[in-house]
Amino acid sequence: MIDYIEFIRHLEQKGYPFGTPPDTATQWLANSREPETQRLLQRAKMLDATQEIQSSLQQWRQHIHRWQKWLSLAFFGAGWLSTYLLMQQAHLNFLLVLLGALGLHTLMLLLWCAGCLLGKHPSPPRLPAPKNQSSLHQYLLDYYWQRSQSPYGRWSIYAVQHQWALCVLAGVFGAAFMLLTVRQYTFNWQSTLWNAENFAAGLELLSRLPARLGFSTPDAAAVLHAQNGHDTASAAAWGQLFLGSILVYGMIPRAAAWLFCLWRQRQHRPTLDLRLPYYQNIIQKWRQTVTDSADDYRPDRIAAAPSAPASAFAADTQHWAVLLDSPNAPPQWFAQTLGQAWQDYGCIAEREELSKVQAALMQHSVQLLVGVRANSLPDRGNLRRLSALSQRARAGIALLVTARARAVLQKRGYVIPEDIKALAPAVLRHRVQRSAEAEIDDISTDSLLAQLLQTVPVPRQ
Repeated sequence: MIDYIEFIRHLEQKGYPFGTPPDTATQWLANSREPETQRLLQRAKMLDATQEIQSSLQQWRQHIHRWQKWLSLAFFGAGWLSTYLLMQQAHLNFLLVLLGALGLHTLMLLLWCAGCLLGKHPSPPRLPAPKNQSSLHQYLLDYYWQRSQSPYGRWSIYAVQHQWALCVLAGVFGAAFMLLTVRQYTFNWQSTLWNAENFAAGLELLSRLPARLGFSTPDAAAVLHAQNGHDTASAAAWGQLFLGSILVYGMIPRAAAWLFCLWRQRQHRPTLDLRLPYYQNIIQKWRQTVTDSADDYRPDRIAAAPSAPASAFAADTQHWAVLLDSPNAPPQWFAQTLGQAWQDYGCIAEREELSKVQAALMQHSVQLLVGVRANSLPDRGNLRRLSALSQRARAGIALLVTARARAVLQKRGYVIPEDIKALAPAVLRHRVQRSAEAEIDDISTDSLLAQLLQTVPVPRQ
């Protein structure tokens, strides 16, 4: 869930074209009583109406886990094959074989430990965007790269690296155990700098930990006999020391580092940080209160009619177009709407402007075209203005008459809200003009009317 919401945030900040406008989705959830985290999840699902984003995110996670498993098997095979090639000869130099099995591993582990102690965390290289892929895949690649820069991402990468190294050592141990079981090997050692006594002392120090786990170790006589020769009598002890060294000095430290990274990864498990400006902006929109004073937009407070030339409202030009709280709308927004020539009656943003329009509607029979910003619905202020205008306009007469007729057919002497809701689409369908965004999103007029009817409260009196 968190990964899904965070990816939606990444897409929105990158300007990804969602099917649903983000502001519209935010306003639709303004009246929800669910926790903010659940509302953010619902908002993400509304933006991802086709579930393409969610499915792509799941597919990428599945691909990552699948490749991680296959690479683990590949590293195990690489360790097995390298050890098999290293132990092709029957007479083995103990130092060279041990260095070949653990040399690079030990060096890399020590460098990683030093980097952790010094606080040096190299950033992973940024992968190029895949060619012939959709933009969503490019966004996913960029999202995962950004997540790798976080502490959770770094420790996750370290855990995977240690897991692969452990697979290599498991292959080395498995191949060495198999070869020592089915083949006869002899071990020797050679050194220009060390004599037999020094080598025996170093070997005794090396064999302390394997001996505690039950592995046999060659004694001083075996060390002396194996110098520049082939020690057949103590071959088993040399072989067990070789296996014990791989286990103690290779697999156990690497497994400990892997478990440590998993623990640190769990500590830095991603959480939804609602303090980010992105989430704070959304939450603040949800927490905004609408002023709902008792005397705001009261229809009984009617001012004088607007001071306009009488010719402006002649009987043959009673087609008015008004805007609700949209002062920055483009001019002539009503042009070619419903095949009518509309008279621009301005924008209603204040109570006085609403009162002037109400007074004019009482004096004239008017076909009224109301323009409302799509991303402002539902808004109680605009709904209140629409209700006040409908009380003075003649458009509601047909709805009232048909509602009464339906009540008679239902054998009722009164009209109920269900009568209005049932007949409103048929009466108002031809009065609604869809915006370009609604047509692109294939939002029907009936669905818009249904949403509007759901937002209108049922009168209690």
